[in-house]
Order: sequence, then structure tokens, then C-alpha cells
Amino acid sequence: MSAVEGGELHSYPNGVPVRRNSYIVEFHDDAHDAHLDTVRNHPSVKVKHHHGHLFKGMTVTVDGAGIPQQLSKHQGVKRVWPNRIHTLSSSKYSGKGSSQTLHEKTGLLKVAKEFGLDGKGVKIGIIDTGVDYGHPDLGGCWKEEGCPWQYGQDFIGDEYDEHSDDPVIKPNPTPMDCN
Repeated sequence: MSAVEGGELHSYPNGVPVRRNSYIVEFHDDAHDAHLDTVRNHPSVKVKHHHGHLFKGMTVTVDGAGIPQQLSKHQGVKRVWPNRIHTLSSSKYSGKGSSQTLHEKTGLLKVAKEFGLDGKGVKIGIIDTGVDYGHPDLGGCWKEEGCPWQYGQDFIGDEYDEHSDDPVIKPNPTPMDCN
């Protein structure tokens, strides 16, 4: 679908909590500023946040029934959907829970059951400045029995300076965040 066509109005199943009159409007990558302006300038729309780096869209509130359907038909709009409410569990991770408990809290068991996925053959790589695995909320451990942090590597080290003409590359034994 090109930016000159309208988009779709997404809905969630019954029981999924959403913010009243709050929507996310996603635009096609090739949508022009004029397309965005038609949503911005709509008399029943208030833009709460404009997203533009990785996701081309807006979070908006609307005043009136039928407005989301109208927005989904605007040129340049790819999709409009209600702004979901996500509630975090109030339980604290003890630092050394069973993998069963961790899989329940992260939703892994639900995904495995619903989609028949077991993770076989899947490898995940995360490139970051490191992780403060010593923090109690992140487990407070490194490569211990029951610890969520069993693997990781520091490729650069704390002494690396990207602005140096001769940067020092001296990896640490663990991927502890140096920032």
C-alpha cells in the first residue's frame, strides 16, 4: 500500500485495556509532511507525541466518536490503533528464581504454548555498553547456579575512547556496564 492510500484501523480483542480516546497513528515511510499535517491539523485531534526516528507516527488524543476511522482513511496513514495500557507485575524478582518462574513472568511460556515455539536453533545477540548484572533487579549475580546471566563478553573494555587516534582495546573478563 502506498502513502496516497488510506490505512487500516486496528482493534484489540475484548478485555485488552486501552486508554480512552488515545491512539497511535503510524504513517507510511514515504508519507510527506503534508500527510502528517492533515492529522496534526484535524480539529478533533491533539498530538501528544511525535515519533520520527525508528517509527514514523504520532500518539494522539481524539475528541469525538468516529475520529480514529477518519484518521485511518487519511493519505499517508498506514495504521491507527488504540493506545494499550500495560500493567507491570508488582512482584519483585528475587535474583535467583527458577527458569519456570522467569518464563511465566516474561510471557515465554504463553508464546511457546500459543505458537509452538521452543527456541531450538535460535541465537540472540545483544550489542550494548554492557549490563549491571550486580544490580539486585537484574539478578545480582554472574554465571552462578540459577543466575540469568550465564553468557556475555566485553569486546572493547573500559579504556576505549572513540575519539582517540590510537584507541586502547583491552576487554574485561565480564560484560559489566562501564557507563
